Amino acid sequence: MHQAAAMRRHPAFAQIQTCATKPALGAALRGLGMTTAFDQPHGSADFGRMAPHRSDDYLYISEVIHKTWLSLDENGTEADAATAVMMRPGAILRPNPPPPIEVRVDHPFLFAIQHVPSGTCLFLGRLVDPR
Repeated sequence: MHQAAAMRRHPAFAQIQTCATKPALGAALRGLGMTTAFDQPHGSADFGRMAPHRSDDYLYISEVIHKTWLSLDENGTEADAATAVMMRPGAILRPNPPPPIEVRVDHPFLFAIQHVPSGTCLFLGRLVDPR
């Protein structure tokens, strides 16, 4: 019996970077409705189980990046995936307080001291020369 030689042919195998999110996934996740974790509206993110949530100091997600890798060869397939969630500290900024009101008392005036709960006038006076 005569055996014929067999020729084996297969496609070239290579390493393939299947996905490196650019732009990052943050915009897509916000578009799908995951806005609170990204602190939209401002001050809404609450990761209090990871770090204390105070109005002047809290965490929110700033970006999400995902990357995958795939390798095919005659021995099989290997794949990896990694996701990174980047967080930043945030604070609910209070608006700047209004500038103080300037009161000039450079002319004669009347004044009163009143007990607010009862409305009783406790003292009534007049300042004639405020120099």
